[in-house]
Amino acid sequence: PYLIDMGQSVTKDHPRALPFLMRDIKNVNRFFKNRCDTRDDIDVFHAVTGLDKYEP
Repeated sequence: PYLIDMGQSVTKDHPRALPFLMRDIKNVNRFFKNRCDTRDDIDVFHAVTGLDKYEP
């Protein structure tokens, strides 16, 4: 067997949860942007969190 990715997570109340989420959104978008259309980072952040804007 091969280990492809080891997932990591934090709880929603972790002090760095939102920065970690935004980092992951940006990484996924950067990976796919040359392969297909991607949504804006803030649009994805809003869809996941319901928050209107990201404040680090």
